[in-house]
Amino acid sequence: MNKFKLLFSLALCAVLSHAQAGQESGYRNLREYGCNKGYGACFVYLEGAAVSGGPSCTSNLLRWNGDSEINGKTWLALIIAAKISGKKVNFYVNGCLDGYPTFEWGLIES
Repeated sequence: MNKFKLLFSLALCAVLSHAQAGQESGYRNLREYGCNKGYGACFVYLEGAAVSGGPSCTSNLLRWNGDSEINGKTWLALIIAAKISGKKVNFYVNGCLDGYPTFEWGLIES
């Protein structure tokens, strides 16, 4: 029985820590965006307070790889469209890339 409790506790901790790993940025205006043509890292600066992708990466600059991530270029196009149309974007920030927060998904305000 003790082995079952230990395994259950470890599994619960793993699920809870993963569930709390990310955070939504809240709808934000976008200041600047771009990509590094040398290695494909794209970025967007969010107005407002910094967001955290983990203990060692807190910033209001989000990064992702526009070349190697499946929808990397799509997200660059969506960010450009949102900026041009004056729409705010809410990002789900989860993890780090090159010491900066990165995101899993985003929503553009309607």
